[in-house]
Amino acid sequence: MKQKLYDEVLKFMLDNEITCEETIHQCDHVIISALDFIETLFHIVKADLPNGEIED
Repeated sequence: MKQKLYDEVLKFMLDNEITCEETIHQCDHVIISALDFIETLFHIVKADLPNGEIED
């Protein structure tokens, strides 16, 4: 799983041309792409998440 997560993070960074922290904050396309990215990460780890609602 660790390798899958790393691969997805690297793919996201490369696909969105993220080369520094400022790119994350200044480019709207990064924020838009983040939704699909988070969904992809969810599918990788969902088997390890608790069932039901997560409490604070």
